[in-house]
Amino acid sequence: MPEHNSENRDASLRRDRFRGALAGAAIGSVLGMAAQGGMHYPGGGMPSLETEGETDAAELLIICAESLCTRRIFDPEDMAGRMVNWLNRAPAELEAHTRTVLLAIQNGELWSEAAFQVQSEYPDSAGNGSLPRVPPAALFFASNPQHLTALAPLLSTVTHAHPDCQSACQYLAILLALLAEGAPHNEAVDQAENYCTALTQPLKDRLKRARLAENRKPPTVSAIDTLGAAVWTFQHLQTPRQMLLEITQWHEAAVCAGCITGALAGAAFGYAALPENWINSLKNLDYLIELSDILLELADRDE
Repeated sequence: MPEHNSENRDASLRRDRFRGALAGAAIGSVLGMAAQGGMHYPGGGMPSLETEGETDAAELLIICAESLCTRRIFDPEDMAGRMVNWLNRAPAELEAHTRTVLLAIQNGELWSEAAFQVQSEYPDSAGNGSLPRVPPAALFFASNPQHLTALAPLLSTVTHAHPDCQSACQYLAILLALLAEGAPHNEAVDQAENYCTALTQPLKDRLKRARLAENRKPPTVSAIDTLGAAVWTFQHLQTPRQMLLEITQWHEAAVCAGCITGALAGAAFGYAALPENWINSLKNLDYLIELSDILLELADRDE
């Protein structure tokens, strides 16, 4: 009986971490939207999504999750099609690079070529727009994080082909997968870097700096700076609430940074550790939980 109870407890904690990853990401993106809009909520209050609307980060996360849950395989072509269908109702603040690539696909460019074509026109563009799509893929492959070494960069390439973007998505995906499976926080940070096969030097340098508390830096629109700020916050603050209030106090890139920091906090500490008043403000909470539970089921599928 004790062994059976232990198995049930472990399964419950794992489900809690999966739910926490998606719910935390959604909460973080909304707090970031408030910060970018110059809104302040005394005492760590949370804006209502009923009045504030969705963020592009949260919607892209859901699109990726829906593709994985419906197709039950990793299908970047399906994800690209879903994003193109979403484009006409996308929030006005949708990152320009993402919009440009999706318009190219909408106009007949192959999904596998559109991002590279746009990248050739804007070679220095290495924005953070692909990072919010990572959490569902990380959960989908949580039991087999080695698959993410190849597939997370491909997930980025649907819209962002710059090596820094691919590298950032690879590291974030593996870190989230390890946390969702219960790896201790500091060990997961180290293990994720060991798993990665093609970290760019700028990302290696940024992650190294994030280890030191004195290297607190705000996120920017670059993928590396956004991820670096999120990882610093995750390593040096103690609770999901502290992490999300820290990362979303910055106005620039607060939506994306809040999204991925919330995913890290939720995957590490679990759904039950997220502030209840923030959880209750999510109008799509039930749907996020449903998607999380399907991703949990799919994570244990036979390969």
